[in-house]
Amino acid sequence: TVDISEFVCPYETHCFQLCNCCDQVDCDCDMTCPKNCSCYHDQAWSSNMVDCGNHNSQFLPKRVPADVTELYLDGNNYPELDVAQFRKHSKLRHLFLNASKIEIIRNRTFFGLSTLQTLHLHDNKLQKLHGFEFEQLIRLKELNLHNNQLSFIGNQSFSHLQALQILRIDGNQLTTAWLWQLLPSLQSNEVQLQKLSMGRNPWTCRCRFLQEMTQFVADNALIIQDAQDIYCVEEE
Repeated sequence: TVDISEFVCPYETHCFQLCNCCDQVDCDCDMTCPKNCSCYHDQAWSSNMVDCGNHNSQFLPKRVPADVTELYLDGNNYPELDVAQFRKHSKLRHLFLNASKIEIIRNRTFFGLSTLQTLHLHDNKLQKLHGFEFEQLIRLKELNLHNNQLSFIGNQSFSHLQALQILRIDGNQLTTAWLWQLLPSLQSNEVQLQKLSMGRNPWTCRCRFLQEMTQFVADNALIIQDAQDIYCVEEE
């Protein structure tokens, strides 16, 4: 059988029957597709997809529908993500910001996205995670940070991600990220990390770190996806 929810229809503008504010600027039930974007919905409007990707735009689209569930902003030019830029989108489940030249994510950028399940930040230019970028993402299951320039991950960076199941940090510039201390789901009996990719980083060969990392990889052989790409690099 075919699930009717798999069928989606394009839309440019839609105002729900019980909505009485569609002629106002900040109307939460006004579904108007942003300029130069493509928008789709399923029959029940439980899936609301907004695709503003691959425009090389320097500005986030204005007035993205508040009920958006999937937002595609990949392939743009957003060097800096600022505080609470997505705060109105409380139903957002999947957010694509990959390949958008992102260098900095301010603390609490994703404030309000308590329903977010997947976050794609790969193929950007991120160098540091200071610790509170992912605060409130309590239902996030998948975080993609691969192919950035990360050299530092703060101690609190993943502490809020109690539901995390998939994490990719491969292809960065990490030398001493103590993942066995940073990932709460590895220490919880409620939710276990299922997939972790951490290869293609120049991990340090310093004795203590190398010993602990070797033991960590051995202990988590079932979840680490790229053990063959994990190596240490001698400091010059």
